[in-house]
Amino acid sequence: MKQNIPEQELIDLIKRQRKEGYDLLYNLYANAIYTVICRSVTDTAVAEDLLQEVFVKIWRNIDKYDSDKGRLYTWLVRLTRNVCIDHLRSCEHRNAQATRENTDDIREMADKKDREIDYGMMAVIARMEPKYREVIDMVFYHNYSHIEAAEVLGLPLGTLKSRVRMALIMLKSSLQLTGHE
Repeated sequence: MKQNIPEQELIDLIKRQRKEGYDLLYNLYANAIYTVICRSVTDTAVAEDLLQEVFVKIWRNIDKYDSDKGRLYTWLVRLTRNVCIDHLRSCEHRNAQATRENTDDIREMADKKDREIDYGMMAVIARMEPKYREVIDMVFYHNYSHIEAAEVLGLPLGTLKSRVRMALIMLKSSLQLTGHE
């Protein structure tokens, strides 16, 4: 497959849904698009998913590309940035951010109150439903990643993350009520 073809010829191949056009487009632009994505997203797995999403959008929206408004690369970068913005605004991202913030709050409280807070946290955790206790134990005391804990517990990743988030909220709320903040 030739690497140096005129831009319009590449666009025509893609519009005709020719495999060689998509292969060439990917070979020419994937690294640049991935670099743009990594400026917005730090998680490698998420960045790879977004790269795939960008190429699917290119496939579906190539007819919207207008060469009179700019070069193909400019359109690809704009489309990539929009995909990143959509991701960052998504509910999934907000929930992950909230979980990180709650995690940071709990760790900060533990640092402040040292051993006293450890006993308070242990008492609160002991009163939680088992499904929340086990995720706290695995993620925070045994340092399992969310993916590893989900696999061990046989839970979908989203369910595990929801339980961690809920457990952290309950823990934070209980510790605030007992004056351990």
